[in-house]
Amino acid sequence: MPISSNELPDPAGNSSSAQPGRLLLWPDTGPGIGLGHLSRAVAIAQAWQQRGGSATIVADQSSRDWVALQLPEATFVPIPAATDLLLASDEVAAVARAENAVWIVADGYRWNDQVERRLARSGAPLVVLDDYHHGPYSAAELVIHPHGDSDQTSPPPRAPIFSPLPPNRCRGAGTGGGGGAGGGRAKKPARTASHGYY
Repeated sequence: MPISSNELPDPAGNSSSAQPGRLLLWPDTGPGIGLGHLSRAVAIAQAWQQRGGSATIVADQSSRDWVALQLPEATFVPIPAATDLLLASDEVAAVARAENAVWIVADGYRWNDQVERRLARSGAPLVVLDDYHHGPYSAAELVIHPHGDSDQTSPPPRAPIFSPLPPNRCRGAGTGGGGGAGGGRAKKPARTASHGYY
């Protein structure tokens, strides 16, 4: 059954009047990566701060000045560019525990199921942004397909899916490879949330 964006649960179970807490964002950054994941993390952090929450961005050192310019009130925690993804994900999980994060938002094409499982060890619920429907999202509490949920061949994750752009609003969005690893792991279809903004 579809759910709208304003039906999505509060990450910490707080009432709407409570402070939303600290959001930790880990965008893939570093040489050859570009600014796409980092830009998206900054936009999410800005929206979170507008709700009264605080934000921590974990990224490689080369991103510090740009993040400080965009998000002067955010905390920036530098980690080396993620050449060893499992080691990096353990470091991010440690930061999440130290910062008492109420969500971890992971955004990167290279983040895989092992990375997600290690992030989830922090105790904070995990949000995965996935442009290409890689799946299987076994550790995610929420999956966001920024370009719309256009790949119908991926196995349904256990987590709800939120698609800011409905499929009929997507222009040039690829369907991605989707779901090879862990196919059939989920036992029931995920609910899908769509929001009509661009």
